[in-house]
Amino acid sequence: MSGFVYCIGRDDKPTVCKIGKSKDPYIRLQGINSSRESDEVYHVEFIMRVPDHDVSEVAIHDTLKEEGLHIEKEFFKYSKNNV
Repeated sequence: MSGFVYCIGRDDKPTVCKIGKSKDPYIRLQGINSSRESDEVYHVEFIMRVPDHDVSEVAIHDTLKEEGLHIEKEFFKYSKNNV
């Protein structure tokens, strides 16, 4: 299913990002931010349109896990150099 893969981060955790999928990443981001109790909000690091966001997200997660960058769930170690 066509959609987007996104990477979002927070200023208070500059070495951690969340990688997910969505048909509309900006609405997804609003939902994530509105469900949090913290004052720190997520912001977009990158968004990529892909032909199949389900397959693309799994491939990215698997690659980052193989690279030893997985923290938990959809969260990964992050730097501007490894995006």
